[in-house]
Amino acid sequence: MNFARNLVLLMLSLLTFACVDELDFNKFDEVSPAPNVLLPGLEVSVKLEDFLQGDSVLTQDPDGFLRFVYEEDSLFSMSATEFVSIPAQEPFALDNIPIIQDSTLTFTIDAALSSLGDMELEQIDFRRLAITWSISTPAQAPVSVQYTFNNASRNGMPLTVTGQSFGPGDFDGLQIFNDVSMDLTQSGNPAAPPYNNLSLTLSVTPDPSIPTGTPVTIGFGLDSTVIGTVSGYFGQRPVNLPNGNVNLDLGSISEFTSGFTLTDPRLKFIMNNGMGISMGLNMDLDGVNSDGAITALNPPPFNVAQPTVPGTSVVSEFELNNGNSNIVSFLDALPTNLIYSGGLTLNPNNTGQTPNFLSDQDRLSVGMEIDLPMELRTQDLRFSDEFEMALSDQEFIELLVFRFESVNGFPLDMTVKLSFLDSLGGVTDSVVMPILDAAEVDANGRAIQPMTNVIDVTLTERQINTLATAPSWRITGRVATPDLGQTAVRLYADYTLEISMSLKGRIRFAEL
Repeated sequence: MNFARNLVLLMLSLLTFACVDELDFNKFDEVSPAPNVLLPGLEVSVKLEDFLQGDSVLTQDPDGFLRFVYEEDSLFSMSATEFVSIPAQEPFALDNIPIIQDSTLTFTIDAALSSLGDMELEQIDFRRLAITWSISTPAQAPVSVQYTFNNASRNGMPLTVTGQSFGPGDFDGLQIFNDVSMDLTQSGNPAAPPYNNLSLTLSVTPDPSIPTGTPVTIGFGLDSTVIGTVSGYFGQRPVNLPNGNVNLDLGSISEFTSGFTLTDPRLKFIMNNGMGISMGLNMDLDGVNSDGAITALNPPPFNVAQPTVPGTSVVSEFELNNGNSNIVSFLDALPTNLIYSGGLTLNPNNTGQTPNFLSDQDRLSVGMEIDLPMELRTQDLRFSDEFEMALSDQEFIELLVFRFESVNGFPLDMTVKLSFLDSLGGVTDSVVMPILDAAEVDANGRAIQPMTNVIDVTLTERQINTLATAPSWRITGRVATPDLGQTAVRLYADYTLEISMSLKGRIRFAEL
């Protein structure tokens, strides 16, 4: 009776989509055949949500519609120092100032920060500010110079630096300050714009022995600055995005959607911007699957809003869908990794009318959410399994009839083909079993009426002999959505399938 038991278990594996090589062929040791019925029947009843319990990325809408949601909280982030920095300034030099003997020469100069491009900075609070000074003179006695930054303060007092020479030659030094506030709108020059200004008062005090007319050259510069906060207008200029590679641990998403085409996938970028700068992002996104194939996502440029109040942040979202990107092909390729690069533009729609601001604590963080509503279609999804099967005691069976009865609440057709292979893997015979007819769907693709199907599959004596002597069998399944895959369907947790299989046969009593 091994043949009967094995064949029954084979059909059970078809009903439950299990692998034949994992089945326990001793399970039905107590089954005994009646003269014309080998097994009264096998029944399976399943509900879609029973297969999906414990899936961390599966969610249900209130109406039971299924969707997979995968989140990557931080695709990448950027700090404020990558957007605004104050480059080291070329030293300002005042050449050959004539000394007045036994007198302090005091004068004010106005200058501008350089190498800022189109940035128009109004206020900077420095965590660290290094100021360089230099004095060059042929005088034999000391000369001291006091630099007072009229628009910079520390602890409520004007920022002051003092340098001194000690005879003829060149002298220089560097002084480092913490927590310096600089108002760059101030200038003694009424024609100067209200940004990027430096205003200094210099006092040159020579030793009384130095005669009038002795020249002195003095200079100063800014170096090694660390910005705490800054405000103004940061210009319209490009900034490179970091390059990265993210592992897309899609898990059951890939397993579930393999072979299906999702008709309404969405990928949302979530930008949390704590910097007072609007940005335009232009990203290059490529998916790489397990075979190394690359599929470009081709997202369009999109904008990131800026907060209006320092110390706050604003969230911008941009969604890629099948209308503005290549996301359908991207997901069809089942990517395992996402490679990103690209650039951004500061203030893409702001020419200075909206103030910019940031602090060294501010960041731009970009996250990602893949939302896959289970709306899909497939024309010819196939699954296949091949296994060894050695049967030898089929001589007592003259005829086998399999009856499949199903009530299918899934909007999917399924046909199973059982092929019998020779020792070279060639097909010697096969049996086709159109097991399931798709449930009726409404205009939105939701199954609304289960489909009942009853089929009988008869194996002749020749087929019985063929399958019994075949060293291996192959099960091939074919699944399609309605209208030969042209209709997209939606999957809901309450879809059910009831299917039973009865095995009837005619046996030779003389062989028993």
